[in-house]
Amino acid sequence: MTAPEPRPPLDPIGAETGAGVGIRFVARFLDMILLVSVLSFIGIVFGLGTALDGDVGITSIVVNAVWILVVVGYFAIMESRNGQTFGKMITRLRTIGPDGATPTLEEAIRRNAWYALGIIPLIGGFAQLGAAVYIAVTISQSALHVGWHDQFAGGTKVLRLG
Repeated sequence: MTAPEPRPPLDPIGAETGAGVGIRFVARFLDMILLVSVLSFIGIVFGLGTALDGDVGITSIVVNAVWILVVVGYFAIMESRNGQTFGKMITRLRTIGPDGATPTLEEAIRRNAWYALGIIPLIGGFAQLGAAVYIAVTISQSALHVGWHDQFAGGTKVLRLG
């Protein structure tokens, strides 16, 4: 199977500087609403809500692991296929790899790997929140609007499309 042809962004706005933290937050927020809605619906259909009531043991760890796999998988697959998640499509953003083309699957996984912090018992949510804040700070302090997670992925960037 051959890799899809790389597609550079079309008519990017601010290609040198990238998209700011505010619009990127909106895109991520929209994606999380979609993911929570879909997984909640699946949970309701299969009756998972009642199975998890009051359980903080191994079941919650498994549920957290599945959630992390779904979230990282969603972002990685969507970003590596066309550079856009549904939130990025709505906000007219596109993620590009260091070469200016669509990120590879590895780059997309690395850029979203910080979600895996959620698996840490008791403090995972705080670790994720801390990572999100750090990413937002690095995006806002960077002249190119590149966050720590973009650097960790080898130099990805999020651009606004015209």
